Amino acid sequence: MLRLYLLQNLYNLSDMQTAEQAIYSRAFSGFRGISSPDDVPDGDTIGRFRNLLIKAGVQKDLFAQVVVLLKSKDMILKKGTLVDSTIISSPSSTKNKERSRDPQAHSVKKGNEWKFGYKAHIGADSESGPVHSVKVTAANIHKEHHKSSVRAKVEHVFAVIKNLFGYRKTRYRDKRKQTAKLNMLFALANLYLADKRFGLSA
Repeated sequence: MLRLYLLQNLYNLSDMQTAEQAIYSRAFSGFRGISSPDDVPDGDTIGRFRNLLIKAGVQKDLFAQVVVLLKSKDMILKKGTLVDSTIISSPSSTKNKERSRDPQAHSVKKGNEWKFGYKAHIGADSESGPVHSVKVTAANIHKEHHKSSVRAKVEHVFAVIKNLFGYRKTRYRDKRKQTAKLNMLFALANLYLADKRFGLSA
């Protein structure tokens, strides 16, 4: 189940899509740890498992373990921190069961465009780039940030989250779910970038 959850986050899939890919995708079959397609859980089971992880705070623990791993390999030096944030959009439509937008998300103007959703604030190692802290707020909350000329390392990890993992818009309502999702994604992004730059076996 945990392997399926990792794949779900890497490919930004719904619970049902995860179940379908676990059965039909060759890319998934070697990683999923399930010997027969008949043993693949359905979408509802995957969703219940995901919610159990959120309630237990497992995503935050996994992120913390990745940070410890990278520190132990001197991939996070903590000589300095770059602080930045990015907006993750939420659906603004009210065509849902509650007939309302996510009450914990908020609107913010970025340039000439209004965006509705959440903001992921991160602290990243100024030397090597991995993220060592994550906080999620409504999109209208502003925090201190450095000038754009020193933010290339931070923007790189945002590019992995949004472009490689495809997480540009929230799938689920509620700040707790966004916090869990982003802790998981930044943990995976840290591992991806560390392996690409250093090789984790080093």
